[in-house]
Amino acid sequence: TKPQHLKPWERVMLDDSMYRLRAARLGPAVDAIVLGIIKQGQGFVDTRKIWGVLSLDKSYPADKINAACEKAVKLGLLSY
Repeated sequence: TKPQHLKPWERVMLDDSMYRLRAARLGPAVDAIVLGIIKQGQGFVDTRKIWGVLSLDKSYPADKINAACEKAVKLGLLSY
């Protein structure tokens, strides 16, 4: 589907910049995880995984989330 044919809320899903900005605020490893998930190209499934990772900031400090993501990146585990 061409972007111009999508509904406004569907177009938002194509733009990953808001997820990347939020992930970068949590740390470089979080951004790496989010980018890895985006590259999987699974559309809404990826979005749900990203929401899961980014929502961890409700319960944990950014340094802990980044440390966990750093371990995941080293192990090649790019999912939630």
